[in-house]
Amino acid sequence: MVQAGTVVMVYDRNSPIAKISPVSMSGSDSAESRSALDLLDRAGAILRGGGVLAKLLLSPPPRAIGGADIAGALNEERGDQL
Repeated sequence: MVQAGTVVMVYDRNSPIAKISPVSMSGSDSAESRSALDLLDRAGAILRGGGVLAKLLLSPPPRAIGGADIAGALNEERGDQL
């Protein structure tokens, strides 16, 4: 909803505790957003990514090597624990 431009109010027992609003990354809003992120980063409230995760998520998942039997491997590893 926020990505679509809607402001979302967060309530705790019918008391408003937070407001989540969309961030515009153009003009002065961009500098303000970077400043806010810098402040949160310095306070240790957020951990900024380095872009590696996005590349990992966009790459196709590894493929199983021909005829791998996952259930069989798990049963073998567990042995008599069941």
